[in-house]
Amino acid sequence: MAKTKTKVSGSTKKPAKKAAPKTKAKTKAAPKRKTAKSVKRPAVKAKKPAVRKPASKAAAKKPAVKAKKPVKAKPAVKAKKPAVKKPAVKKAVKPVKDAAKAAPPLKLASLRKAYGEALVEAGKKNKDVVALEADLGKSTMSYMFKDVFPDRFFEMGIAEQNMTSTAAGLALTGKIPFISTFAVFAAGRAYDQIRCSVAIPKANVKIVGSSCGFSDFGDGKTHQSVEDANVIRAMPNMIVLNPVDAEEVRKIIPAAINYKGPVYIRINRNELPIFTSPKGEYQIGKMYPITDGSLAKANADVVIFATGVMVWKSVEAAAKLKAKGISVQVVNVSTLKPLLKKEVLKYAAGKKAVITAEEAVENGGLGQAIASIIVGEVKAKFGMVAVNDTFGTSAHGYEELLVKYGLSADHVYKAVLKALAAPKVALK
Repeated sequence: MAKTKTKVSGSTKKPAKKAAPKTKAKTKAAPKRKTAKSVKRPAVKAKKPAVRKPASKAAAKKPAVKAKKPVKAKPAVKAKKPAVKKPAVKKAVKPVKDAAKAAPPLKLASLRKAYGEALVEAGKKNKDVVALEADLGKSTMSYMFKDVFPDRFFEMGIAEQNMTSTAAGLALTGKIPFISTFAVFAAGRAYDQIRCSVAIPKANVKIVGSSCGFSDFGDGKTHQSVEDANVIRAMPNMIVLNPVDAEEVRKIIPAAINYKGPVYIRINRNELPIFTSPKGEYQIGKMYPITDGSLAKANADVVIFATGVMVWKSVEAAAKLKAKGISVQVVNVSTLKPLLKKEVLKYAAGKKAVITAEEAVENGGLGQAIASIIVGEVKAKFGMVAVNDTFGTSAHGYEELLVKYGLSADHVYKAVLKALAAPKVALK
């Protein structure tokens, strides 16, 4: 019994005595941690000077001297400057070589602006002239007409089919409607309306296809049109015109108004050189030789029937061929339909070679039309410069696409030499 009592009394007293030190130990735990941190801090401080002393005396000074030598190396700085400048200049020059920059002696002008101004002048002279637009007035320049004659301008929105049908209705009331949009939309989206509502009844509607060919170089194949003139040429009762420059645009608008019936007019988006004299009136069906000294000689070795921007490229090629002793006559074919046989034979007769140049696909184009006229009539070698059955693409500049698709002055130059070198007459 005594043993059990001592155990019980001991067990109760011992935890009571130990409980106090345990709580005391917990309260002292915080200072112990602080002392631990204070111990670490001097340890860190001891390491820092240990690292700095050898680094500052032995290692820090020597690398510092060696590091300055490569920094002072001047050749490294000079090598970087030419490496950056040279490619930058080349890349900037390529896009600048555009249709508006290649012929500095020639005066350049916008065909679109000329169209807008000519339309305003036509509106002043004839109150029956009205304009319809498919949400592209600032691009086609028909907005100029709107500014002067707001009550005779009709914004049809992105609805080329409705615009064409509405124009046909206005023509039935005696109005002379000019409808404007991109060429790819005018001839493509509204084809059925042109055929049924304009061409079949011979409605007095004037359709203006702006940004034709590759001239809308930045928007790619969906907005470029290399087949519009070919498509409309195949349609009965249609007149198809393709002015070479701004001055010819100014002449073509009055001529289209005087013609009673449907007319399709192509307008290039870019500024192009002027070859046409402002004097005189435009005659539908007539061809116009480029009167530039020896380039217009009737007894030339070669004749180039060119249309649109290709007149310019053909003139450049003719100048290059002249240096080789080959005389070339360049003829501006701004009337693609009707293509009068007497006009073609007048310039093709007596030539060693006949070349055609157009910013359009070869199938159904100017080249095939000329060939069908001179075959059996003229003993001459023949060559064509045209787009080879393909759509366009996006580019930095107009000239870039003309070169890519075989429509540059150099391509015309080579086509002439190839035709002259042919062993036999191509057409007879």
